[in-house]
Formats: sequence, C-alpha cells, structure tokens
Amino acid sequence: MKAQALKKIFSPRHGVEAIEKIIADLNISIGVYDQDGRLMWGEDLKDTYPSPAPIKDDDKTVGLVYSNKHVEAVATLLSYLLRSEIEKKYLAQDLLEKYKEINLLYKIAENINAAVDVKETAHFIIGEAINFIKTTHASLMLLDEESHELSVVASYGLKPDISDQSLNINKIIQTVLQKGSPQVVNDVVHNEHRFSFMCAPLKTRDKTVGVINISHENKVHYTAEDLKFFTTLASQGAMVIENARLYSQLRNTFLATAEVLAGTIEKRDPYTGGHTKRVMDYALAIGKGLHLNEEEMTRLRLAAILHDIGKIGVRDRILLKQAELDQEEIKNIKAHTILGEDILKSIDHLDDILPGVRHHHERFDGMGYPDGLAGENIDIAARIIAVADAYDAMTTDRPYREALSHNRAIKEIKKGGGTQFDPAVVDVFLKIFDTAEHNVKESVVNGDCAS
Repeated sequence: MKAQALKKIFSPRHGVEAIEKIIADLNISIGVYDQDGRLMWGEDLKDTYPSPAPIKDDDKTVGLVYSNKHVEAVATLLSYLLRSEIEKKYLAQDLLEKYKEINLLYKIAENINAAVDVKETAHFIIGEAINFIKTTHASLMLLDEESHELSVVASYGLKPDISDQSLNINKIIQTVLQKGSPQVVNDVVHNEHRFSFMCAPLKTRDKTVGVINISHENKVHYTAEDLKFFTTLASQGAMVIENARLYSQLRNTFLATAEVLAGTIEKRDPYTGGHTKRVMDYALAIGKGLHLNEEEMTRLRLAAILHDIGKIGVRDRILLKQAELDQEEIKNIKAHTILGEDILKSIDHLDDILPGVRHHHERFDGMGYPDGLAGENIDIAARIIAVADAYDAMTTDRPYREALSHNRAIKEIKKGGGTQFDPAVVDVFLKIFDTAEHNVKESVVNGDCAS
C-alpha cells in the first residue's frame, strides 16, 4: 500500500504539477526511488549524489530522494504527502467496513465527521450518548500518546460519591483497554448501593486510543441494544477523534514544511533572515488582538509563513541589489504576489490562504497592488500581514539603507493608518506595540503577543 501511495502522489490528479513547479522554481534536480532502489520519478541521480534523504511514514523509510540541493526539505514535503495519501486509504477502508453502522448513526456521523477538534468531538459523542442511553454520568478518556496514561477529555454529570477503586471501575476500564471489547456491569454494588456501568473502547483499526464510560446512579439494566448503539457510537467517535488528531499532526507537519520552504527563500538574501518568522509572530499578535477565531488564526499563520513564497521567481541580481531598484526591477519584485498565488493554488486545501498571499501589498485606499483593492474588500489576513510586513521591513537593514528605529517605524505605521493600512489593524498594532520602552521584538520573543 505504501509503495502505491508513493506512486499516487506523482499522478496529475494529486498535485504533481505543484511539486514540479516548486522544484523548477528552486532550480534543483531530483530523483525519487522506492525502498527497493527503483527510480519512480525524476532523474536517475543515484550515482551522482551519494547522500539521499529518506521519505518516511512514521519511522519507516518508504523511499529515497536524491538531489543536488534542498534534499531534506523536498523529502519532508514528500513524506507529508505520503502520510496524507496513506491515511486517506485507511480511512476509506474503515468507512467501507462500517457502512451499516454509519447508516444506523447517519445523523450522528453527519455532525461529528465535520469536527476537527478533539475536545469538540469528545463533547459531541458524550452528548449523543446521554441523549439515547439512560445515564447520570458519562466520560470520554483518551490515552496520552507518550505516557500511555488515560485522561478525561469530556464528561457529563457527577460521579457517584464513592471511590472508583472500591468499585473496581479502574479494573473494568483497563480490561476494556487491553481486550478492546466493551463491558457492561448492571449490578455494581457498593455499601448496599447498586448502579449500572458500561464501558466501550475507542478503537481505530488495530489500536485502542481510549474509552467512553457511562453510568447511572441507580440500577437501570443496560440492554444489548444499548450496548450495540454505545459500541457503534464509540467506534464512529474513535475514527473522528483519530481524524482530528491526525489533522492536527498533519497541520503541524505542513506548517513546519512551509516554514522550511520559506526559509530556503530567505537564505538567498542575508538581509531578510528571520523575516518570515517575525512577520508571522507580529501577524498572530495582531490577529489575537482582533479576536480572530482559531480557524482564522490558523489561516493567518499559514498565509504569513508563505506570503513571500513568490520571491522564488525573483532573480538574485534584483533581490540582492545594493542600490535602489529601477522601475522594471520594481515591477519584477511586485510580481511575487501573483507568482506566490500561482505556486500555491494548485495545492489542495490552500485556497483560503491565497488572498493573504496575493493581496498583502494592497493598500487600504486602493492604491496598492496587484489588483488595487480597497478597504474591507482586502482579505483580513492580507490587511494584517501588510502591517506586520511593513514594520519588519522598516526595522530590518536593507542593502540600500539601515534599519529604522522602533519608534520611527511606529510613527510610519501610524501615518499610514487609513491610507496604506487598515486603521482597525493599526489601532490594535499600536495598542500592543506603541511604547518606547517595550520593543515589539522583545514582546514577541517573551511570548507576550503569542497566539
């Protein structure tokens, strides 16, 4: 399956054009081989460059990349794409095998399959359990991937006022974890008090990631139908929780890969080292001040990381020029916003960051580029990045001028409010950063403005 998945990411349907574009813009030669040493894609470079980088799924090497430069970055990108493709195959198989259960819980699956947050999903599962099964207490517990200890992620109601240890509830939970099978105890007794308890494993493919528990303060006798529904709910919930975990992991991997790609551009220009990271930090600080939600903050983060990706297409003689640029060179530099969009638009799931990349040099008064957009017609991510980018550009040395002081840059940002910049974004920026003593860079480094 992994070899097939590796082949699939180089098919036209799966973004090979984007890979080819990145490789062409980075001006590198590349050869991709499977784990048996067979050339799968690109040029035969095995004898030319003796130090390949591995394409990995978890800790297992699935293929190798040979290249004249940036080999680690390319291998990281391909590893991310491979893991994504493999997970798609596994999830498709799970959906097929559980077709009847999905029909049975159509309404539930329709709601929870849209979730990408583990806690939100856990609370939804608990909510559906208490809607269909008599209970006075419910909890969903997940295994920590490092410590392998259980922790409560979501709960409802109050536990009985008796110790879990006395009831041997912990023993039941551990048995469910080890055997991967649900258990019902309809006659739990403690000090002459009787109540019912049910526990089902949260299983994904061949592993158990946690348990869901329900209990009633009285003996209610959970039925076989209760157990069937509860087990199916746990099965569907586990898949979605694992999806949410996977989504988080893939997002972090992709962000790290994006930072690597952005870093390769910065290495061409010693004057802009760290620019992407600083712009991202400033932008996230502003976004937090504007009370953007989690989804908007994620979109802003990625747009900030990739806002200058189009500079791949700017020639070194322009990018590194020691004097001011002429009109033709300025035109070439300005084209990086459009090129950045062109590079990214062929990659799945990046549509929502394209406006931030294309429009971060638009002006609030409509006099910017590339499209002359004005006011709130400019995407909020682009309006935020415009301020963060301008501040960092002003406070960083350039070949043709020295960096401005923090206070001088602040004055320029103030001056541009309402013309170059969105005044609302400027107001938030100034509230966070406008003090002579509290330099913005120190603030971000110390975590005062982190999202």
